[in-house]
Amino acid sequence: MIIDKIETFILNIDHMTSRFARRKLLKLLNGMNLHATIQMEWLKHQQNYLLKIHLPKQALPYLISFMSFHHYRIYQIVPFQLLDAIKPLHQRPHEEHRFEMMIDGLDDPFIKDKVIDILNGFHSERVIYSFAKDILKVTTTAEVMSALVGTLATRNIDIYHANTAARSFHKIRIS
Repeated sequence: MIIDKIETFILNIDHMTSRFARRKLLKLLNGMNLHATIQMEWLKHQQNYLLKIHLPKQALPYLISFMSFHHYRIYQIVPFQLLDAIKPLHQRPHEEHRFEMMIDGLDDPFIKDKVIDILNGFHSERVIYSFAKDILKVTTTAEVMSALVGTLATRNIDIYHANTAARSFHKIRIS
């Protein structure tokens, strides 16, 4: 038996400003039939309520697809160590950003074709994408990105990370 390491993830979910909506989501997640224990709590970070979840990493795609089937719009999925990388995207949902999604098995041609078919389904929206080893890089609006996360999750694509791309600044030495 392989014991999966329990990790902490942060989910940025749309429409979680009211206490009723947060409690409704927690009640739904507590009723979820999962073989592992999940600990959940709400964090308030930069005037946003974020869901902090402790669960085995292998259970994360199941949780994301479960929430997507119940029509919860997920903007960002990050490990707890990258909490400061979360941006309040739902305040300006029509502004374009660069996103990175870590997808399990993206180097497999079948999964890659499935992801490309899903991306081509967003033909009415502006979506620019490229692939790295297990990372899908997408440039689009936050609204389209949350719809993309939901569509990929409901079509059995395992997502382990979805966030805005970190900007890297090259240090130039001036003499």
